[in-house]
Amino acid sequence: MLNPALATLLVAPLAPPKVPENYVAPDPVAQKLETFLNRHVPFGYSGSVLVARGGRVLLNKGYGLADDARRIGNRSETAHSIGSVTKQFTAAAVMKLEMMGKLDTADPISKHLPGVPADKEAVTLHHLLTHTAGLVDSVAGDYEAAERDETVRKALAAPLRSKVGERYEYSNLGYTLLAAIVERVSGVPFEQFLQERLFQPAGMTQTGYRLPKWKRDRLALAYSGGRATRPNPELTWPSWNVVGNGEILSTTSDMYRWHRALTGDAILDAKAKKKLYTPAQNDYAYGWEVRKTPLGTLYAHNGGSSTGTGTQYTRYVESDTVLIAFANRDAGSTLFGGRWEDQIPKLVAGGDVPMPPKVKDPLLPAPPIEGRYRSSDATVITVTRSGSTLRVGAADARAAALLFGTQGLPANANDLVRRSTALLQPLLKDDRTGVDAEIADRTRADRFVARLQARRANAERVAGALQSAEGMYARALGLEGADTAVVSRIVGERTTLYTTLYWKDGRLAGMSGGSSSELPGTLAVATRSGHLVTLDVASGASARLRMEDGGRRLVSEGAGAMVFSKEPQ
Repeated sequence: MLNPALATLLVAPLAPPKVPENYVAPDPVAQKLETFLNRHVPFGYSGSVLVARGGRVLLNKGYGLADDARRIGNRSETAHSIGSVTKQFTAAAVMKLEMMGKLDTADPISKHLPGVPADKEAVTLHHLLTHTAGLVDSVAGDYEAAERDETVRKALAAPLRSKVGERYEYSNLGYTLLAAIVERVSGVPFEQFLQERLFQPAGMTQTGYRLPKWKRDRLALAYSGGRATRPNPELTWPSWNVVGNGEILSTTSDMYRWHRALTGDAILDAKAKKKLYTPAQNDYAYGWEVRKTPLGTLYAHNGGSSTGTGTQYTRYVESDTVLIAFANRDAGSTLFGGRWEDQIPKLVAGGDVPMPPKVKDPLLPAPPIEGRYRSSDATVITVTRSGSTLRVGAADARAAALLFGTQGLPANANDLVRRSTALLQPLLKDDRTGVDAEIADRTRADRFVARLQARRANAERVAGALQSAEGMYARALGLEGADTAVVSRIVGERTTLYTTLYWKDGRLAGMSGGSSSELPGTLAVATRSGHLVTLDVASGASARLRMEDGGRRLVSEGAGAMVFSKEPQ
């Protein structure tokens, strides 16, 4: 039975905006988008995409398979996990309750949650919404069974990572606490509140955790390493380790209806939306990243998980350009983290972007060519496989030029490599002089040092005692926030790890989210004609390597051809 306090405030549902399904508009821009997306499929993309501009849907369809075993393709009606894009629904629920006079974002969490300890008494809803509460990211694995009150107790008992309000520290746990507060304040289960107050008024019928009556054929399975990682767990989900912070299911069409609802006042009034989109630290507002870009004001969030899912939700305000992209296997995170957020809106605006190479004859599964290859001049590339996805990595500057190209590489690229070494090497001995030389602002420098120290601790757990760290080579990115990436190695007693430092206009702009034992590289696909075709998502660069002698030799094509021989295992 509906809570009486909510019944008096229900908004009549909108007539659901008509969204064309499995559709490509008959115009040149839409056709170019279709070509762009189709050419990514051989390189591992699988998911659903909607692109719209000015209230007109240009493309809304699926690519690749939603279920490999049953050969069910992705469609626009396929429901995918949207990951952390879930947070914008939680934020909107909080703003709805504020509109109803039930709470205020300035409220301390102790007003709505029992048992708040002294170190968290200053935490407000605003801090949770903007990731400035200092909370840890999580207290258990996403997929472990957990109830609400148990999760809240663990969250309140966990030590803070930083002082309340001091700095941005992304925390999934903060949004779980917000979901618990929505339940306590509204008096109804969190998902029910979303359905009644957000989804139904927006005309969204295929969004939620368990309340939609999901049909198995409409659910995309998640694939990582070539295996289904979560076979339809959504039918019995969710755990309170993800409620409010991730894993809601939705379709591209429903997420477009959400966009349309937010452009009007059916969900939130102007005052609420102003708060929703006002960034605090690190360009983060309430469940949205908000920043100015060459293409206009951007409202965005992405999502993903180690199970193979990925989401990119991008809205450019002035042009009313919308990109909604879901992926249900590993390669999606590479594509979204590369250039899709920039490239697709640029295509929609009539601009040119690098088009992936056309692969007519992909060979699946690819032959067993994984390994390390060396040329006569000691240039080294690696080939690795994750399920059906191949990657080719560059171990040195010449290999990087082959795979990533040199177009757009700044004149000071070698200097950035040297400066990256000067940053990393001293930190092995707790010497921060390299960081202070690069970052004048002490707060930013402290934050960067803290990240590097956390990275060092993680690296030591994996690689053992660290022996050296150095920049290896630079590659052009051309992204809004970074024009150059310097791939760097951290050598430990057990293994070598790789990480990336990002630079913009000669200034340090950031670093990758983690370290890996796998060399950074390109996506690749083997062909029936005996080639290995690579794609660097960031630059659009592509190389063709001819496979010879059963894959024991790779020969680059074009000027300055190189012959790579496979090293013994």
